[in-house]
Amino acid sequence: INIQTGDDNGFSNNLIKALDSVKEDYVVVWIDDLILTTPIKKEIFLSIIDHTVMNDIKYVNIWNNYPNSYSNKSKAEIGPLPLNIKYRIGMGIGLWNKLFLKELLKSDESAWDFERNATSRVNQKDETKIFALKPDCHPFKVHNTLIKGKLNWFSKKRTGFHNPMNRPYISLIEYTYILLYRM
Repeated sequence: INIQTGDDNGFSNNLIKALDSVKEDYVVVWIDDLILTTPIKKEIFLSIIDHTVMNDIKYVNIWNNYPNSYSNKSKAEIGPLPLNIKYRIGMGIGLWNKLFLKELLKSDESAWDFERNATSRVNQKDETKIFALKPDCHPFKVHNTLIKGKLNWFSKKRTGFHNPMNRPYISLIEYTYILLYRM
């Protein structure tokens, strides 16, 4: 569901307000500039949700763009992420324990600030129930249309997305920097 929060009071403030209206213990947070590019594999997605809830996992990174996919010889679809890696917490698409997410959110943080700062906060707590998916277990794929407020120039080609607000396009240098940073 799409939860209306009223006036835009910033990323974290709006998300805190939205979470206050959710009754469920777990939520999927999906940032609106990520466009679904494949059908959702319902069985995989429901299996991930069931495993997360049954094992009291605090966060599962579902977005297939972060460089932190879990992998080992286990047959499990998800597994723990080690401490002190980049993007251990990400705001693209994630399955969250609602109370854990609310605890991590600090008012007036942007989504980018939250990713950086929340990763630091969970590492300081030695939180071990931060998980990611194995590379071949993503229930869907998405395309990131906006990067730091600028249009990703692959967007039109991959999704047919047009630029109705005449946003600036991210430069090749900026895009390359982001790709290298994620490695």
